[in-house]
Order: sequence, then structure tokens, then C-alpha cells
Amino acid sequence: MSKGAFVDCGDFEKFGECGAFGDAPSGAEQDATGGNESLPTLILLAWGVGTLAGNINAGRLVDRHDSARVLTGALALAALALALTPPATRALAPALVRAAVWGVSVGVSVVPQQHRLIALSPAAAPVLLGLNSSALYIGVALGGGFGGRVAGAPSRCRTDRPWPTARRHPA
Repeated sequence: MSKGAFVDCGDFEKFGECGAFGDAPSGAEQDATGGNESLPTLILLAWGVGTLAGNINAGRLVDRHDSARVLTGALALAALALALTPPATRALAPALVRAAVWGVSVGVSVVPQQHRLIALSPAAAPVLLGLNSSALYIGVALGGGFGGRVAGAPSRCRTDRPWPTARRHPA
């Protein structure tokens, strides 16, 4: 289950990276958006549509293929999204493609992980799925904080605590 937390931490760094805390874009998407404050929303929409598409198709993929293969495919898509980072930082179209590919990898990854846990111990499935959900939420929370840090926006994250928390500082 810790694997799920780490995968989601990487998956959800998009929120911090995209400058979703309300200021002008910073970090990876600043050049891609030309500093336009509205365009990060379009990038997040592409990410969300990709996530939805991945989630819709994840069940079908797990029904037809081994869960481990489906997870490996999702991680390969995440690697592709990382490879698209350099062009995605320079123009909007590659940023949208990267966000959609990243979103598909996010949407696909949950279902095969749940399938693997249920197959591991069907009698303990409710407990395992609950623990897995907790691990995923921890990953989501850490991903947002780390994404803000990686994007070069430390002013958007509190630094007076030992854990990353997103918070706007007054100007």
C-alpha cells in the first residue's frame, strides 16, 4: 500500500506544479502559459479528462489483463509524461498533452491496485481497501505539497512546520 501512496504523491504533484493556489503560474507551466492566470485551469482540465478516461477504462483493462501488467502500463504512461516535461514547459499544446497523459496514468493506477489487494485476501478486502484508501490520500496530500516545492514556489508552502502544507502567505 505504501507503493500506492508514493505513486499518488507523484501523480498529484500536478496541483502544486501548476500553480493552482491562485497566483500567476509559476514553475513548469509558466512559459507554457505565457504567465496567463487562466491557462493553468485548462491544463488541469486536460489532466482531469485524462484521469477520467483512465479510470473509465481501468476496470476493462483489469478484466482482460493481469493487474501487474496494467499497473506497469500506468507507470510507463507516467514515465512518458515525465519525458514530455521539457517541451511541456515551453508551449501550451505539449503542456496539455502531458497533462492528459499524466491524467490517464493516474486514473488507471487505482483499480488494478484494489484488484490485487482483494485477490491477496478476499476475507480482509474491506480492511485492505480502507488502508489502501488512507495510503492514497496521504500520497495525494504529500504530492500537492511537494509539487509546490518542486515548482520553485516555496512562498506558497509553509516552512515553519516539518510537513508540507499549502497556504497562501499575505503579500
